[in-house]
Amino acid sequence: MPGHATGDYPEPSLDTYPSLLIAAHNYYQAMQDDAWVERHIDKLIEWANLSLDTDSNGNGLIEYHQSGNLNDCRFRPANWWDCVNFGHEDAYSNALAYRAFGGLARLAKVADRQEDARRFQAAADKLKGSYYSTFYNPDTQMLAGWKSRDGMLHDYGFTFVQGLAITYGVVDDPQKCNQLMDAMLKKMADVGYDRFDLGLPGNLEVIPSQDYYDSSASRWGGEGAFGVYENGGASANHVYYTLAALYHLGRKDQADRILFPILKSFNEGAFQGTSSNGAMTNDWRAWDGTPWGYEGFLCDNYLTVKAVLVRNGQVDPLWGTWRSERKPR
Repeated sequence: MPGHATGDYPEPSLDTYPSLLIAAHNYYQAMQDDAWVERHIDKLIEWANLSLDTDSNGNGLIEYHQSGNLNDCRFRPANWWDCVNFGHEDAYSNALAYRAFGGLARLAKVADRQEDARRFQAAADKLKGSYYSTFYNPDTQMLAGWKSRDGMLHDYGFTFVQGLAITYGVVDDPQKCNQLMDAMLKKMADVGYDRFDLGLPGNLEVIPSQDYYDSSASRWGGEGAFGVYENGGASANHVYYTLAALYHLGRKDQADRILFPILKSFNEGAFQGTSSNGAMTNDWRAWDGTPWGYEGFLCDNYLTVKAVLVRNGQVDPLWGTWRSERKPR
């Protein structure tokens, strides 16, 4: 729960409060429940302030307590990808925060908190102003996963970072968006990944042990293993954002090439259950299809189905709303 410290998590993950704020705004979009917003707006603002307070250098980006430097993997990393050493200024959490602050600005208007609405919209705008210049890597023409406290960009070809940034609009210039997707798809082709029935790898380059939490644990396949679990393993986790970004950019054929094999695998139950020898589960796989998961049923995989609604023009990928809904205030 927010603020509850444990040994691996001495502070909340950087994506915790932004995720809760996005959930609150999603609820309002679905229910249009003004009274709920008025009852809970103070707590929502408190969570947003806790995120904003992490910005130590004033550039508008929220920051994790762990440095993200190579070899600094003492605690669990900053976000959902909890075996990859995301830290300090994290591109994933900041894309969520942009969406969260913009949504909270709308909720503050519902609660007639106009000053707060202006403040959180300004926070979203400031974050957006720093995002691309901070995380863009001209060497790869992609967004890096994070910028560590020592100034290093950690870029391992993260597929979901490109998709999330575009889907939530923190990068919205069409030329930049298309260049990011061009670079990601080219990288995918260069490394020879085309097993879209398995989903997508979270990263397309090896994450070294210095940037991987608990890399020696046997279930990850040993130190430096590529294609195993979160070190380049394939899954449908977060593939929704890549697909939503491609559909948003009008790149339907490229998105369909990824989506349809995943849907076929869903229909066959290929992302759940144990492998034939019962040792590993099918929620994560190596590129040759070898199971490397352990949860058995990882429901996060199935968000990808939402891409069907984006493809059909029924859902706005930026705000996640049905096209026919009343726009958020």
